[in-house]
Amino acid sequence: MKFAAVFAFAAATLLSACGTVRMPTLTKQAPAHPVIVTLNATGYGAVNTAACNGECDRVSPAQRKLLAMRASRLDAYRAMAEQVYGLRVEGGSTVGSLALKDDSFKVYIDAFIRGARVTNSVQREDGTYETTVEMDFDTNAAQSQASAPQAAPAVAKNVRTMVGNAGPGAAYGASFYHAQ
Repeated sequence: MKFAAVFAFAAATLLSACGTVRMPTLTKQAPAHPVIVTLNATGYGAVNTAACNGECDRVSPAQRKLLAMRASRLDAYRAMAEQVYGLRVEGGSTVGSLALKDDSFKVYIDAFIRGARVTNSVQREDGTYETTVEMDFDTNAAQSQASAPQAAPAVAKNVRTMVGNAGPGAAYGASFYHAQ
């Protein structure tokens, strides 16, 4: 009798584990309609009229004109890349005697531009060239291909206490000093 009760309890426990729980069904959302935006970018290029330093014979006036046209087209593509992908800007300032000594920055663009077309390229009155490019851009595709933000570099582990002009502080590696 005892054996039958234990067996019935074990069977009921095992069979109850096989029960189903209704889970909410996930419906597949229809892809959003493409949102096509036409981007325009303008670039400029100048004819090099600076002192030649004895090298003027190597580049003819016609070649200078073609180089200025090419420079304007490349500048337009650069401006297009800025609109599509953005910029990475790094900068720094040097301060000495409580006055700004040096201020510098660098701008980086790393991009592939496909489908951009030159719509206008003209020589302006001052001799420079102006080129306009345009591109049809799908904003939904750009959002789906956006990369995740990159993690910040790891903090140095070799931290040592030191005393500076501002009092006690901590040096992280050899590149950063924080006064307390």
